[in-house]
Amino acid sequence: YQRTNFKNIFAAGDCAEIPAASGSTVELLWYSAREQGRVAAYNMIDLPMKYDSGTYYNCARFLDMDYMTVGKTMDLNDDEKSFEAYHPEKKMSIRIVYNKVHVIGFNMVGLRWKVDVLRKYVDHKYTLDGVLLRLKEAGFNPEFTKNYIKEIVHAKAK
Repeated sequence: YQRTNFKNIFAAGDCAEIPAASGSTVELLWYSAREQGRVAAYNMIDLPMKYDSGTYYNCARFLDMDYMTVGKTMDLNDDEKSFEAYHPEKKMSIRIVYNKVHVIGFNMVGLRWKVDVLRKYVDHKYTLDGVLLRLKEAGFNPEFTKNYIKEIVHAKAK
């Protein structure tokens, strides 16, 4: 509820320690801070709301390179594997992490993605085949730009 041990004092962002789905207690991401601030505001006006970090994600743009990670992508167990595909000519790649049953994470480089759609695939436990069939709906390309998703997935199939 973003409350501190002081009456009428709330915390959000880097100064707030809140257990997150990732296991961390401090989330150093601006969008987490924004959501925590929204939750704190509701609680300040006596509309109780609890912060829920949901499935982890981070997205950034380094120079001209878009990057996004969603869900679990590191420290994999023996039953967790990666589907990796690369564009044959451009600096674009897709990495989908999955276990025996469903997708658990994504690393996407060089393309823009709709984070809410990728989180849905993880949260609703889509299979790898189910994600690959629907991956185009997760792409977020500005107008008049080419969508390379099909080319990347097709390159992997060869």
